[in-house]
Amino acid sequence: QYGQSITGVVNWKNNLPTKIVNAQIEVRLSGVAFDRSKVKPTNNGFFRSSDNTIYWDERGYSDLREVEAGAGGGVGFSLTPIPDVKNNKLITNPTIIAEVTVRGKRYSEQGVPEAINTVITEEIRISSQAQFASRDIYHGGPIINTGPLPPRVEQETTYSVIWDIVNTSNNLKSARARAVIPPYVTWAGAVYPSNENIIYDPSAHEIIWAPGNIPSGTGVNTPPREVVFQIILTPSLSQVGDTPILLGNISFEGIDTFTNQQITQKSNDLTTVLSTDPKAVKSDYNVVQ
Repeated sequence: QYGQSITGVVNWKNNLPTKIVNAQIEVRLSGVAFDRSKVKPTNNGFFRSSDNTIYWDERGYSDLREVEAGAGGGVGFSLTPIPDVKNNKLITNPTIIAEVTVRGKRYSEQGVPEAINTVITEEIRISSQAQFASRDIYHGGPIINTGPLPPRVEQETTYSVIWDIVNTSNNLKSARARAVIPPYVTWAGAVYPSNENIIYDPSAHEIIWAPGNIPSGTGVNTPPREVVFQIILTPSLSQVGDTPILLGNISFEGIDTFTNQQITQKSNDLTTVLSTDPKAVKSDYNVVQ
């Protein structure tokens, strides 16, 4: 995934009945997501930037000087993909290609040297950098809220919850967000836009939003995918002075259609601390009697 280091390992073994001498291993890197400034070889490898190749031989890795029949080992490297938005241009379906070449010499029974050359190619697919944001407000937004602020014992105060999805390089499918409401919170039923696929499951006390497909570039080239819904807080006497949780167990998941990987994110619980509401003040947060 973007922003995360990728570790590569080349495991090698001599499957021939005779030993190999002066072995060399090369990994040539390419692809739209390849960042040549973020390559770090291990095992004393050398990154040759002129042709974007990591190189190992007996000078840095003595095990390659003579490889007996059946012997083997491994070399490695790490790299970090380029940002998914570069020069104000979104990179879609990003890949990094690693072409691995292993060379060496073996000697026949007659003592004649023979060149050994093996090449394999691997494609690394980079998952989309989807972002899910969850926040609550009282003032503003498309749904009007009512009730006392700060919230008062045994009186109803409504809050708007805003969920946003931003998605960068690859399309997502089967996107779904969910959260659980505590016993002193109820589902108000108001939703904006009204056609969003969001429901409240009273048996599980769970709010579920299923926006489905989230195209690449959502929130980058186009507005974020957003839903706003309303919940009702009725605080109890035991909560005076507290900032009760309004939504808990908030999570988001979706499947990257390019890598076929599931993307999962967790969000912090939402409380009566309205830190993203520009009109709310700290004295609005805690329950009063």
